[in-house]
Amino acid sequence: MRELKSEWGRHELEIVCYVPPETPFTCLADGLSVGTGNSLGRLDLRLAEVLIAQESFVAVRRKDRQGDVLEVRPEPAYLKSIAGRPVEELERLSRECSRMPEEKLFTIRRLSPEGL
Repeated sequence: MRELKSEWGRHELEIVCYVPPETPFTCLADGLSVGTGNSLGRLDLRLAEVLIAQESFVAVRRKDRQGDVLEVRPEPAYLKSIAGRPVEELERLSRECSRMPEEKLFTIRRLSPEGL
């Protein structure tokens, strides 16, 4: 939201979350919903399946399609640290995640739609 100059609950963004269909990776969609106010029901947050966790990422753009598309990729070390963890640990893992610096969690790449 910061990178695309939006605010919580304004529904100005389209978000597609590419993750394997298993927890804890699908919990990313929950975090995106809480963090942005977007939702699966409003269709401004969508899930798309990837086959392996290493291919997970989130794509975000403004609904008016002005500006770049952001590709947010989880850091491989972070993905490795949560892989295979039992569901009972998800709340603790999410609390740990909330205290981590962004650079330990993900990288952001700007993709220009003009290049397509």
